Amino acid sequence: MLLAHAIAIAEVRSYIAALADSAATVLGSVAYDRVLIYLDSVHGDQVPATTEIPLDDPATMYRLAQQSTSDLRRYGLDGLHIELALAYLTDAWTLDHSLDGHGARLLPSWIDPTESS
Repeated sequence: MLLAHAIAIAEVRSYIAALADSAATVLGSVAYDRVLIYLDSVHGDQVPATTEIPLDDPATMYRLAQQSTSDLRRYGLDGLHIELALAYLTDAWTLDHSLDGHGARLLPSWIDPTESS
């Protein structure tokens, strides 16, 4: 792994970890951790440590996480892996920020115990 690739992965992981740390819900935090686990598995668990992110705005961190994940294409990461990581990231954001009209959290069908399969 080249240094630039390692820095790019560290950047992605830092933004997603910061989102997990600042998540409004436990489920949101778990969903962000799911993205991190997926990225780690794609890179064979050879990933650099995260660094501190000096941002407090979750929306900005989310946009930067999306952009930096997309930028991994430059380092040969398969497009399917990038699309899956972006989909997991979008799911995590939606799970963490979705409210119904009464202020209750909306859960996706794969988590909501009231949904029947």
